[in-house]
Parts: sequence; C-alpha cells; structure tokens
Amino acid sequence: MANYPHPVLGNTDDYNDSSFFKLSIEKRARNPEGKEGFLILENISYEINNKKLEELIEEKKIDVFCEITCRGVASFSKFLKLTKDPATFEIEQNKLRGKIEIIPKILSNTDMKDLIFEDTNEIFKNRKFQINKGDLLAEGDILWFIHKPPFDEDITSENETIIKFLPDPDTDVLKYTTSNDGITIILPDKIYDHFLFNRQNRPAYINMMYCVNVIQNILRDSLKGRLQSFEWSKTVENDIKNFGLQEDSEGEEFMELAQKIVQGALSEASYISAAKEVGE
Repeated sequence: MANYPHPVLGNTDDYNDSSFFKLSIEKRARNPEGKEGFLILENISYEINNKKLEELIEEKKIDVFCEITCRGVASFSKFLKLTKDPATFEIEQNKLRGKIEIIPKILSNTDMKDLIFEDTNEIFKNRKFQINKGDLLAEGDILWFIHKPPFDEDITSENETIIKFLPDPDTDVLKYTTSNDGITIILPDKIYDHFLFNRQNRPAYINMMYCVNVIQNILRDSLKGRLQSFEWSKTVENDIKNFGLQEDSEGEEFMELAQKIVQGALSEASYISAAKEVGE
C-alpha cells in the first residue's frame, strides 16, 4: 500500500494490532435458480474495530466500500457501498474472466479539519490531520478468486457448457454435431486419453487444440443459416455481427474470430448464456 500523510488502517505500522478492518463473503454462487448465467457474491459484510473510525461511520462522514476488480476483461472495476446490512453483488458471468479481487476500503465523503485518529502507532499519536473528501482511511486484506466463464470451463466441466466432448471408437477423425442441446465434438478413441489428460492439466491447450477449428465451422454454419433453430445461435450471431464477419470473408478472419472467442477477447462472447439448462 502507498504511503499517505495520514494514518490508514491496514497500512503497515500505522495502527496498533488491536485495530482491524476486514471483509467477509458468505457465499459465491454461479447459475443460482432464477439467475442462470450470473455470478453472485452473497452477504458481503465488513467488520471493524477502531473507535474513531466507527464513530465517523455513524456520523456518515466516511463510507465503507468493497471494490470489485478484474483486469481480465477491460479492467472491470466497481465500488459497492456497504452498510450494517449485508450486501449482494451480481453480474453476468461472461463479463468477468481471470483473477477477481474484492478490496475493502473506507473513504472520506467530506473534508474534515484537525482530525485526531485513535489507536495509532506513536508516530501519529495525538497529531491533527486535514482530511479531504475521497481520502483513503482504511484498506483491508484483499479477497480473491479465479473465475472462468462457462465457455472457458468447457474443459473442466461439461455440465456448464453447450460444447461437449465424446469418444467414438468407430471414427478416425475429429467430427462435430449440432443440436438444440449444443455442440458435440467427437474424438477418435486413440486421442481421447490424450484429451482427458490435458483437460485436467492444460485446459487452455485443449481450447486451442480442439475448439478453435470447430468454432470456425460453427461460424460458417451460422452465416449459412444452419443454426437458426437452436436456442444458443443468437450468441454466435452477435459475435459475427460485432466482428463484421461475412460469408465470403477470408479464412484468416474466421480463425481470428474463433481464437478471440476462445481467449475471451470478446467480452460478450457467451456460448452458455443462451442455453436454458445450466448447471453449477
């Protein structure tokens, strides 16, 4: 944490150990009933032990927030204001990808003159500080987790995606089929063991190895109107529209869009949110 001209609870050596500020999240849920396709953080609450800061909260001179950030998709950042009652945060799963951090913060919402903090270390004891609106007064330990949108997690959980993998002892080449239930990638028996090993150890490799080529064909099928009867086809059509892909586009353009979909470069690419039945 950066150095500030005033004590910040959570900053090393600013306060005594008896003062603390921390955040807790009771439950993290994906695809709860009635909210399919959403990530939900339930009962977000904070705990603080510092008399002066507690007084300022009661006086509504400072506010408690948790900042939810994700650098994986367009540097997502949202401040959620917290009160004594637990809060809930919800967002479409495919708008976040990668490491998500939840950072508890306390910010001043007004200017305050000659403020004396309590339970500080000796360097700040009994000193008066001029606090400006927006100043950071506390920052708790960061909570974090890794989030993979359902399409990415095809590799680790077939229940969360409309793309599924199946072995077929009667085929020597990779094939795929489409139905209202989704896309089935059919693998020869001789490479299925290889797929299972990498599925657990190298999921990104599986996505690039097997999914990119199939998705190129799915894009072509969509442009030819072959997927219109499927519930999940809208998401494919949206990606095609956003990218400007045409039926006569070069092969490199099909490959580029397929890779962007797999890598999550298109934040709205979602091959799960259009499916009705989604499991955790």
